[in-house]
Amino acid sequence: MKGTVVTTVPFFFQFNSRNNKRSLPRRGAENAKFSKQVQLLRDLCASARKILIMSSKKKKSSNSTGAIASNRKAYRDYTVLEKIEAGIELRGTEVKSIRQGHVRIDEAYVDISNAQAQLLQMTVQPYDHGNVFNHEPTRPRRLLLHKRELTRLQSNIQQKGLTLIPLKVYLTRGKVKVEIALCRGKDTVDKRETLKRKTADMEARRAMRRH
Repeated sequence: MKGTVVTTVPFFFQFNSRNNKRSLPRRGAENAKFSKQVQLLRDLCASARKILIMSSKKKKSSNSTGAIASNRKAYRDYTVLEKIEAGIELRGTEVKSIRQGHVRIDEAYVDISNAQAQLLQMTVQPYDHGNVFNHEPTRPRRLLLHKRELTRLQSNIQQKGLTLIPLKVYLTRGKVKVEIALCRGKDTVDKRETLKRKTADMEARRAMRRH
């Protein structure tokens, strides 16, 4: 017909346009799937970081060496000559009770006999959930020391008239340790001097806080 113009589109253009229309929803689905995978990886990384932080905190708490119990009378009544770290044999309920801070060593002392050192009069309160398997609070507990150390300490006690007392109970890498000290008893004059020093130190600290 006259006055009409017929335009024809090449075949490959028609094919490409169809493919583009079909690929648009596919690309959208692929992008959504990819974003979900990225979010999943981010969540996994965040959870892994939390686990690492919690494990590091547990390691720090288990490696902490803060004193669970201390002997306040030791420095008042004795002159400390030497300090020794010793392990101690404990039962399961005793370890749990000590971790909770239910231990006292104010009246405790160390006795060496038959090549063994025993910690006497250390009070460990019974564990709350120990039931029938609970321990006696003031039972003798064996200290873990080398034979040479035991022989040397025993000779010092017998010859020089010294005594062994515990200074503190603490944790090292999750294990209970006891710091014992080779001491010499003070007389009344020495005790008065130590009390004077303590009072002078307390007054100095108070003055520093005020200013």
